[in-house]
Amino acid sequence: MSNSQKMLDATKVRSEIMENGVYPDWVDTMKMQNQFINNEVKGWKVAVKHQKSEFGIGAFIQESVSAGKILRKGDRKTNLIIANSEHDFPKLTEASLYYIQNYCSTVKLEIEENTEIGENKEMFFWVPGNSTNHSDNSNVIALKSLDGYDMVASRDILSGEELTEDYNHFGKPPSWYEEFLKEWGIDQYIFKGHNDYVN
Repeated sequence: MSNSQKMLDATKVRSEIMENGVYPDWVDTMKMQNQFINNEVKGWKVAVKHQKSEFGIGAFIQESVSAGKILRKGDRKTNLIIANSEHDFPKLTEASLYYIQNYCSTVKLEIEENTEIGENKEMFFWVPGNSTNHSDNSNVIALKSLDGYDMVASRDILSGEELTEDYNHFGKPPSWYEEFLKEWGIDQYIFKGHNDYVN
């Protein structure tokens, strides 16, 4: 695929996915990442390279950054899909279900002392996905912002390191999401208790 054929507008891609479903070849992580002309189009604020890692395909930072640096800016109008029910998901296709199973996450709600708080009902996923694998020694975290969610360095990161998230930070998935996957016969996804890599 030449650069002239590569995707230039994340907003257009998001719109097409919502209407027609996730592109079938996005089940291949490298094809998904390589379909954009550059990482800036995806919302990345730092140089990253997607390549093989011990966990599969990962995102490797190409510059050193300090803790607190926004690595990727997420906007609900351009490169994020935010869902509060299954009706907010893209058109359901085989590829869409794969994407919802493997890329949809949430942010654990903070529980203050002596305060009970309900489950986080909001899910989100990036367009395209970050390809950040799980690690107990993670270096990035998703934080909610006015526009959506941002990927932020949770510690100082050296150039060449793989960007990883601790999937335990996602907390418990919303019950509507679990029920939706169950209806489709899906019991393996990225939340703790539903795979063999998040302990």
